[in-house]
This record gives sequence, structure tokens and C-alpha cells, in this order.
Amino acid sequence: MIGIDTNIIVRAFAADDRAQSERAAQLLDSSEPGALYVNVVVLVEFAWTMRRVFKWDEDWVRIALNQIVRHPALAIQHRDSVLEAISKSDQTAHNFADALIGMLNREAGCETTWTFDKDAAKERDFRLLPT
Repeated sequence: MIGIDTNIIVRAFAADDRAQSERAAQLLDSSEPGALYVNVVVLVEFAWTMRRVFKWDEDWVRIALNQIVRHPALAIQHRDSVLEAISKSDQTAHNFADALIGMLNREAGCETTWTFDKDAAKERDFRLLPT
């Protein structure tokens, strides 16, 4: 298995650099099932980059994340939690990163996650830290 960085996935979706985009797509499409490892940091960076740099809306980011998680060549760290976070970010005010933070902390045995984010604090995995 070989790990891949965020910029590989960004190039495959953004198509902003022809040579790198073609090479990234070729790598993804020619790799054996499960041969490429994607950790959760890469997925969060991807979502942030597509929203902030490429100005994608949340719906497009979720569609892309679903395609990434379901790509046969990609082994996704904490796959079930990632899928749940994608689904949760579609149903609530959470964005993907917040939802994933809550999921992973719960998976690690945390009873809650303290935050100053009032929107995140509305969800079961978070509590607002009083100031």
C-alpha cells in the first residue's frame, strides 16, 4: 500500500493543472483495489481546499468525498466514520470536518467534544465550552 497526499486527489478533481491532473487520474484508475491509502487528514484538507480555494459548495464537496471513499483503489482510514461524517454533514449544519472530529472523538471513547463553535455545539458529539 502507498499513501497519497491531498494534492493528488485535489488535482484529480480540480483539473487545474493538466499534466498533474492527468497523472493523478491515471494513478487512481490504474492502481489495484486498496493499493492507495488515504488518511482522514487528507480528506479534511481536500474538503477545505475545494471549498476555500476552488469555491465549491458543500453539496459538491460531499459528492466528491463520496466518490473518493467509494473508489476501489483507495483504502480510507476510519472509512465507516468518514461515511457517517459525510452523511451527517448533509443532514445538519455541520461541515464535514466538524462531523468527522465528533465521530473520531466518539470512536476514541470521548463522551463529548468541547467547542466554541455554536453550530457544532448543537450536535450530540459536541458541547459548548462556556466562556
